[in-house]
Amino acid sequence: MVVTSAENDAGGRSLQIIPERVDSLAGEIGAATAQFGNALRGVDDEVRNLLGTGWQGTPGSQFHDAFVEWHNGASKVVSGMTELVEALRTAAQSFHNADQPR
Repeated sequence: MVVTSAENDAGGRSLQIIPERVDSLAGEIGAATAQFGNALRGVDDEVRNLLGTGWQGTPGSQFHDAFVEWHNGASKVVSGMTELVEALRTAAQSFHNADQPR
């Protein structure tokens, strides 16, 4: 858990964010993103080989079209995860900087 909530001295709730945990989460998501990207490239190679064998006609065309749509969606997931990692790292650095004495 990156964000914790606790009761403060005034009886209210306070929010605590630990920059190192945010950065660690970014690393975990980054690793998952890399694995997903590698798997996507592997699927691309397999499909390219499959379609390269001369699969033609309506079934081949329909498969190709469906694969392109799936691939575009999967690529957007990788892009979104990459953006999330960058945002988490930026937030972690900002939180860390805010905690430093001036």
